[in-house]
Amino acid sequence: MKVIILAGGQGTRLPVSAKNIPKPLVKINNKTILDYQIEFLERFGFSDIRFSLGYQAEKIVAHLQKNYPHRYEWIIEPKRLGTGGALKFACRDLKEDFLALNIDDFPKLDLKDFVRFHQDHEIENSIAVYKINDARDFGLVKHKNGIIEQFLEKPKEKKAGFVNTGFYLLSPRIFDGISQNVFSLEKDLFPRLAKNRRLAAYQKVKHWFTVGTEERLKEAKKFFLLNPHP
Repeated sequence: MKVIILAGGQGTRLPVSAKNIPKPLVKINNKTILDYQIEFLERFGFSDIRFSLGYQAEKIVAHLQKNYPHRYEWIIEPKRLGTGGALKFACRDLKEDFLALNIDDFPKLDLKDFVRFHQDHEIENSIAVYKINDARDFGLVKHKNGIIEQFLEKPKEKKAGFVNTGFYLLSPRIFDGISQNVFSLEKDLFPRLAKNRRLAAYQKVKHWFTVGTEERLKEAKKFFLLNPHP
């Protein structure tokens, strides 16, 4: 199965750690974010990986060529397309379902079980979700009987709920009928799919964190010291 890693972001919320480098090359202890994701995917046998690149793409390409020669693909956005546009551009030649993920999201889950879940139900797309105690920094995912119904805005007060972990199993048909090239997965595409009951919620995620800010990056460094293979 093809894997597409969305790795084109600028990392503006990492002004210190990503000052002169793209976010995928920010280090968590002795390895880059990109290296951790490759290691995680390879552990489950996912080696057909394509990177969707944008900001400072040449530095990521140099890292891949040096450390993983001739192993992975990459595609570079012609301009900033948003997460939805970037994924549409990166998967435009695919005919079969694929795994997509955000470079800075780290859910602890069994990828093979995620694929089995995806293949065993009739809904054509799946999102891995995780319940957290305080969702003020994240939008909530409302689901019922395993089907995602709605994406809600960030709650203003402390509230528990399920959040999107940034790991998806998708059909390339999700972009059928979408003429625009610049759009967001989270704000534009997924709410539309949820309205039409085209997204299933995979809930067997044991742990999750994201490294999009300096504070969360510090927490990730502590976590990986204790859990080198999350």
